Amino acid sequence: MSALSTLGIPIGDKIFGFWSIYLMRIIQGTCFAAQYVVVSIVSRKWAPVTSTATFLILTSIHFQFGQLFTMPTAGYFCESNFGWEGVYYTMFTLTLIFTMIFFFIFRDCPSEHPWISEIELKEIEFGKTEKENNNKKQKAPYYKMLTDWTTWLLFVTFFCSEIAFQFLLEMGPYYLNKVK
Repeated sequence: MSALSTLGIPIGDKIFGFWSIYLMRIIQGTCFAAQYVVVSIVSRKWAPVTSTATFLILTSIHFQFGQLFTMPTAGYFCESNFGWEGVYYTMFTLTLIFTMIFFFIFRDCPSEHPWISEIELKEIEFGKTEKENNNKKQKAPYYKMLTDWTTWLLFVTFFCSEIAFQFLLEMGPYYLNKVK
């Protein structure tokens, strides 16, 4: 979804204009938000209890690395003959490649992965409760979550933080271009 919506931005702009870009950005934002959940689940299942924090940091570094790579790339493409569309074609290709690598390598549980030895599996599962190692799906307490004021406080905090940061990401290059 993320790769296709990235590809859809330059294509949609030529065909439908602003509203297609708006729709693609909503899809990208939804995909971005889902990454937080995935990083949390992967860290819980794959990291040893003693290394969970380090594992969580390493699995979420792509949030910063993506921007660190994209900004200079965007500057290059905007100044080149490829134009701004080149940024999206490049990011589409990279997203597709890394997504395919992830789906080729990743397994839901360490016990299902062919590259994990028994020793590594024991190290990963050491200290975890039976409930954590159990793969049965449990019913999510949606009502309790949605009626808890701390949940709403987190939603508002995250929304405000992301809006401010997204504004910086979107307008920062324009500002830096006009300052020089």
